[in-house]
Amino acid sequence: MRLGFVTLKGRGRIDLLLADVVQRLEARGCRLDAGALEQSVVWVDETLEKAELLVINKFGKREAEGKGLSGSIARAFERDIPVLVGVNGLNLPAFLEFSDELAQQLPPEAVQIVGPCLGVQIPGSGGSDRG
Repeated sequence: MRLGFVTLKGRGRIDLLLADVVQRLEARGCRLDAGALEQSVVWVDETLEKAELLVINKFGKREAEGKGLSGSIARAFERDIPVLVGVNGLNLPAFLEFSDELAQQLPPEAVQIVGPCLGVQIPGSGGSDRG
């Protein structure tokens, strides 16, 4: 997986799912304050060279506009750092356009997301299949 995304219906369900994935991966990170988003972009970009995986809990309005963490996602992708992004239905069309449809939709189950984050292919999932 180079660029994977997951989408779920229901407020907060993506955050809970990605928190579970991060916990299973024993990853360290932080929760972003919406007011500090632009400052966080600088921090993410400065630490990207050490990253093994970039998890963005929400491809939101700012990213859909080409702002926020969209540049960080692109830079990680260019560096072959796997990227996992939570995308809600409202922003899914913008995300697919942003990703040039290279993103792989992952099943909304933490146990099935961990493998691709670690470089393990899920049987029956290939490329940009959005099922």
